[in-house]
Amino acid sequence: MFNSEKKHNSSEAKRNPDILKIEEFLKTTSLELQKEGVPVLSDERIDMFAFQGVYPDHDIESDDHNVKMLHKKWYGDLSESELHEKHKESDGEKLEMLSTALLQKNMGDNFIVTRASEHDDIHNGIDNVLLDRRTGNVVCAFDEVGDVRGDRYAKKVNDVMDKNIHQSGVSLKYGLGIKHDNEEVVIERREVRNIPIFYLALDERLIAKGLKEILPSSKQSDFEKQLFKYFASGIAHQT
Repeated sequence: MFNSEKKHNSSEAKRNPDILKIEEFLKTTSLELQKEGVPVLSDERIDMFAFQGVYPDHDIESDDHNVKMLHKKWYGDLSESELHEKHKESDGEKLEMLSTALLQKNMGDNFIVTRASEHDDIHNGIDNVLLDRRTGNVVCAFDEVGDVRGDRYAKKVNDVMDKNIHQSGVSLKYGLGIKHDNEEVVIERREVRNIPIFYLALDERLIAKGLKEILPSSKQSDFEKQLFKYFASGIAHQT
């Protein structure tokens, strides 16, 4: 047991401290969302297994299995915990955590900000979801790309445009809604369709700087404020 604990602490020490910092911030905001009845995991992702009763158990288990198989395909035949850690080191995952934190800090009062389930992330190309606290509707979704030029960036731009123009937006299998029951606010778990989607793009250098500069609280550094303005400008341009 001692050796196992020592090995765990050693692996924690080797991890990027900036990633550990933003993970702790997302754990805090996830707990706040959970208190509101929002079914999210500690990384602020929508929890697929919270949809038992909405979908058959075997359907959810199949989606979860497919996600794990794809992770193995991408990162190699590692243990589940090793796959999880490997995934966190990718630029896409870093940007997703960063953008979630920035959206939470700047829009969390008026919107419920979550990350999409891993199923919707992989199969529907959705990273973040904004749920309007006033109307109860999912107003938009975001897909992130860790490039601002080149083939990968161009493909992301074209994919997002195609989804909005030719497919009437995107769908969330593991989606959310809000209904007001007298004075009580109830979080609904359901499929949501025809959601407008926008892309958020940032290169590797700025992702790293954003993770380093982000504050692990509701306060924002000057660089965080600049990044959010950059994202807001990009969204306005796409609109």
